[in-house]
Amino acid sequence: MLLSKCIIMNKIVRVLLRILLGLILLVESFWLYLNYDSNLLKVNTSQLNHFLSKDIKQYKVPVTKSNTKNIIVKNGQFYASGGRSLFLRGINLGGNTKVPFTPDTGSHINKGYF
Repeated sequence: MLLSKCIIMNKIVRVLLRILLGLILLVESFWLYLNYDSNLLKVNTSQLNHFLSKDIKQYKVPVTKSNTKNIIVKNGQFYASGGRSLFLRGINLGGNTKVPFTPDTGSHINKGYF
């Protein structure tokens, strides 16, 4: 009997705490709404450096024409035509390289997948 009263009291306390938390959040939101000042969100840009794109110095990139391939595969590594090793990041692969594409079913279905 005493244990069941403690359980009921515990549930009542939890419900009251949730109601109190909800009221606190409601009052805080209302206070923020009443004290909102849009001037606080304005950013002063007067001291920033302003550049126009025509004022930025342009650099010419030399155009090279080559009859060789741009990327060479040697010993499982990628190399540029000049001999530098390359580390490619962010390669877009087809869907069939991510999960087995045969059988044509989702990987979450066990039957016939393996």
